[in-house]
Amino acid sequence: MSNRVKILMVGPVNGQLSLLSNKLRTLQKSKAGPFDICICAGPFFHQTTTDNNDNDAVVKKERQTIKDNAASDEKLLLDKSLTFDVPVLFVDAGNGLPTDLQAKIDNVKKRDDAEIDLDDDGDNNGDNKSDGENEAKDNDSNNTPEGLLRISSNLYQLVGGTSTQPQKQQQGGLADIISVPLPLIDNAENGESATTKTRQHATSLTIGFLSSRIRLPCNNFEMKSKHTSFLGCDVLISGEWGQGMSSNKCSALTIDDRNTLFGDDDGGIGNMMGSYDVAELISMSRPRYHIAPGPAIPVRSGSDETVKMRRRFVASLPYRYPDQITSSSHAGRFLACSDVMSPTEVKSLGKSFKFIHAVGIVPLAHMDANDREAAMEKASVVDCPYTDASYDVDAKSKNTIGVGNTNSNIGGLSEAHARRLAQEDATSALGGGGDGAFRWQQTRKRGRDGQGNDDDDAKRQAFEEDNPDNCSLFLHGLHRDPSMTLTMDVLMDAFRPFGCVGIRFPRPKVDQYRHHQQNSAPPSYAFVDFSTHEEASQCLANLKGEAVIRNIMLSLKWSSSGGNKKRMQQQPQMGIPPPPPPRRNRLTESECADSTTLFLRLPPTVDSSSYEKELEFMRLFAQRTMEDELNVGVAADSADRITAADEPALRVQVRQPNAEMNYGFLTFASHAAALTTLVSLTGHEDGGAVSGDKLETAQTLA
Repeated sequence: MSNRVKILMVGPVNGQLSLLSNKLRTLQKSKAGPFDICICAGPFFHQTTTDNNDNDAVVKKERQTIKDNAASDEKLLLDKSLTFDVPVLFVDAGNGLPTDLQAKIDNVKKRDDAEIDLDDDGDNNGDNKSDGENEAKDNDSNNTPEGLLRISSNLYQLVGGTSTQPQKQQQGGLADIISVPLPLIDNAENGESATTKTRQHATSLTIGFLSSRIRLPCNNFEMKSKHTSFLGCDVLISGEWGQGMSSNKCSALTIDDRNTLFGDDDGGIGNMMGSYDVAELISMSRPRYHIAPGPAIPVRSGSDETVKMRRRFVASLPYRYPDQITSSSHAGRFLACSDVMSPTEVKSLGKSFKFIHAVGIVPLAHMDANDREAAMEKASVVDCPYTDASYDVDAKSKNTIGVGNTNSNIGGLSEAHARRLAQEDATSALGGGGDGAFRWQQTRKRGRDGQGNDDDDAKRQAFEEDNPDNCSLFLHGLHRDPSMTLTMDVLMDAFRPFGCVGIRFPRPKVDQYRHHQQNSAPPSYAFVDFSTHEEASQCLANLKGEAVIRNIMLSLKWSSSGGNKKRMQQQPQMGIPPPPPPRRNRLTESECADSTTLFLRLPPTVDSSSYEKELEFMRLFAQRTMEDELNVGVAADSADRITAADEPALRVQVRQPNAEMNYGFLTFASHAAALTTLVSLTGHEDGGAVSGDKLETAQTLA
């Protein structure tokens, strides 16, 4: 098929350019070749890493060798002795582009797009041009596709924006979706690259990319992924895993991969890994292939059986994306590759640690709807891991897999649930931080639409289904839209084909003086109105109680009719239960008997630029509080005083899911330590606002 694209996917290169160049040259000449493009995830140039084995002599020697090889390869790349036979694309530059390469690129960027080179001799054959002018010509935007920055021959960095005006990296990181034309022609060497000789038919590849530690919002990425003509990414590159990939509810990882990464006894509870932000962006862009660095695990290698950290290759099962009201249907797959290694080590470790993987696909833009549906049906697909059902609450410690060499322990509940929990708290915030400013962390799953019994809710829904006067449906889940794009017009466009005649949002909340609250949270629900009961019933049946609009999962059910109370009183034989009690904003200590983590929310008066500083202050304050409880009667400057520096049981860790959120989590060594701190600061074992005298004491200590 002429539009079929052959892609090589590679893990972190970490400056080992010669090894990658040799591998690409071999594959390009093999029976599997030639290939159209090579895409790399993780640091491309050398990146300094640290872990617990920094003092190990073998580890230090190996890292020094990697660093020396990277420096040598960078020099070869600069003098054009090192080339790539396949166009190579990367996102993460590691510690940064080599100094000399960066200087040349900066020199090219200084040129004005309107400038025209003048040849004094009138000779336009280019023979008398200096090396600097040729370098500038090589980087001309006419040769480099938009969104790519040419580093060297057949080597490009994904930067978004345009080739002459790359997208500026925002506070939350760099994220964009671009279309890369194929063959990707590099005119630097003899007017053409290897791709022009091997590919006869032009096509294009839709590539999305996320920089390391990306954080929402990503306006440019979200805008493109929500466009009505967007079908999905062919390939998505990220430095982190998406949260939910390893949840036991999604079954996207094979049993062998799960046992290797987490052990074969997880107690039936999924080990959450990765980033919530990455998961949300994956759900928006719906990539056919998502590539990221593999997880680092200890392995024994060499004649001396030395234990080293090596990234493992992981390939998920194909998974389906949630049904969309307007979208294409295709399956997705996740790949995590190892670091680029020498052929000897690759052979020694085996295919479970391979750093390169090849696929051949027809881009989504060149497939019709039937082809995309057939491709998904042909694959053995499982449920999508990037939904609320997979953002499981886990009482165990959790791991984050990213670009580092080790997996960091973060503990607690899923970040998706934490963000929603914080939003719910904001609606009831009081002076000084609110009733739930300092409380037990969530350790059990809470109902999303109320705490009523499932049987009771089913009876109410059956009652409304038989009520001919009810022409409205209850739409819940609008709070899952962080950018608030689900406006009335968007919802009307989505439900109009089903006969919707109106969208109603709840009235804004008012205070005791009947004034509208200025900082109230956006509504989490709306009502969808129809002309007849039959149209509403048909819409509910067609959508099966769920709707995905702008990549946001919403639930749909019958609303409570206006005359509901009167009719239920007239028909007691139906056994309609009373409405469920209001949902609580916090848990009691008895419900958190095994928890070692406290939820902490800062007062709304704290400036967002001080969130990190204030959370660190509260961590030290909590740690000092435990020290005081243990050292009653002992002077603060006494040598007999026991401190967190001497006793690990007194240490406290702080975690802030997002720098823009005014909440965080304090993790203690034991439940007893957390309880002691909670009672001392709030005066109650279930938590609450920190007492005023404690805050005054804390300010004097600061």
